[in-house]
Amino acid sequence: MTYEQALDLIHSQGRLSKKAGVHRMKKLMELLGNPHKRLEFVHVAGTNGKGSTTAMIAAACAAAGKKTGKFISPFVIEFRERFQINDEYISKQVLVDIVKEVMPLVRAVEEELDDRVNEFELTTTIGLVWFARECCDVVVLEAGIGGRTDATNVIDAPKAAVISTIGLDHTALLGETIGEITLEKCGIIKNGCVVVSNPSQPPEAVQVIKEQCTQKGCKLVLANEADVSLVQSQLGKTRFVYGEREWELSLSGSYQVFNAVAAIEVCKVLGLEDEAVQTGLRKAFIPARLEVLSQMPLVLLDGAHNPAGAKALSKALKQLGSPKFTAVTGMLREKDWQETEEYMLEFINDAITLTPNNPRALSGMELAEWFSQKGICAVYAENCEQALKKALQSDRVLIFGSLYLAAELREEFLKQTK
Repeated sequence: MTYEQALDLIHSQGRLSKKAGVHRMKKLMELLGNPHKRLEFVHVAGTNGKGSTTAMIAAACAAAGKKTGKFISPFVIEFRERFQINDEYISKQVLVDIVKEVMPLVRAVEEELDDRVNEFELTTTIGLVWFARECCDVVVLEAGIGGRTDATNVIDAPKAAVISTIGLDHTALLGETIGEITLEKCGIIKNGCVVVSNPSQPPEAVQVIKEQCTQKGCKLVLANEADVSLVQSQLGKTRFVYGEREWELSLSGSYQVFNAVAAIEVCKVLGLEDEAVQTGLRKAFIPARLEVLSQMPLVLLDGAHNPAGAKALSKALKQLGSPKFTAVTGMLREKDWQETEEYMLEFINDAITLTPNNPRALSGMELAEWFSQKGICAVYAENCEQALKKALQSDRVLIFGSLYLAAELREEFLKQTK
């Protein structure tokens, strides 16, 4: 089996099974000898900011000398990005070996339960097997879409359960209100763990989180926004004061401050020294989060693909002086795309639209027509190469929208500017 064949096999499992739940994962883990039970976890769920929070916690743990597994969802650069130990991707050969070993067990579970083990369940299984075999000291495990029925929720009580900012996303699967979505995300809360919440939660989300912590006998750590003060926010550096100490991030955007505060509180639960935490915050990197691809011309890449993400990006751009950009954007139809794009209109001089390579994509031509109706000159590009060649004629470019598209555009930009 080649690496490409292994990827094809993983992707062929499909996005959804007949019945939601972790029962398939439990069966798989039992057949594999329950590798997850040999690991300690920090479990991260939420709508926005969970990737950044995961990156910060993992970087701090590694800086403290811990062998740290990191499992992320989704990936931006390449599939192996999902599985990292101290920022090193799983090797292609190891991934192939694990797929070859696991697939007969996957087929056995499918036959027994008369249901398909979906792609994310298989992906999660690969990660758990690898982390256990590598004897990680701690694994920072980012949940997928939900929480309660998420494949990652097969684990026992983590050292800390983290709820990043909740917003309206995946409403067809998780619920139509903030409260309903929060309840699904809070499914990762288990008896005895410490729960850390992002300080910028909507009030409705805070109420649900508190109720779940009370029901399950868990301590809740919820920092007060008033205890956080921004010192500096510029591209490539963010400084803030929290807990009578000044902290520094290499990630751009003031919205990262509250993600960092949640990460700091998790590190306290883990008993990490402040200096290791500060080193981790400086080293933490996540692609497509107000990432500076180039200074001249200025090219920014952000995976703002829903209203909450666009709102955070909008706030960050205002703090940079509300510059105007040539936008390169494409959306999935299900992502409340009109509200998302509305947040960005004040920063857009003109737009180049694309259709993401996804069956749920919004047509780039339809998006271009929508911009035109808003009084913004917009053109449709058939591919990423065409879009970037046109965009780079401007001195400021902002790429945002679907993460599927962000990954393609990032790769194409790096190829064009070698």
